[in-house]
Amino acid sequence: RVHSEPIEAAVDKALTTLDEREIRVINAFFGINQEHETLAEIAEDMDLKRERVRQIRDKAVRKLRKAYKFNLQKI
Repeated sequence: RVHSEPIEAAVDKALTTLDEREIRVINAFFGINQEHETLAEIAEDMDLKRERVRQIRDKAVRKLRKAYKFNLQKI
């Protein structure tokens, strides 16, 4: 939950930096607008190995952190 409009705007803008596959993994893993899924469940749904899903998740989280910090500085 985000309680500040500037922070919410920074989060929304950061999410736009992700590609479709990264969005799918992040939403499923963190339970955003859906039930939380494990890496194994996501891997099965996407026909990938669990390790590859972990790599996608980690890369997406790094991208989100970087974009969030950048967008927050602009506010």
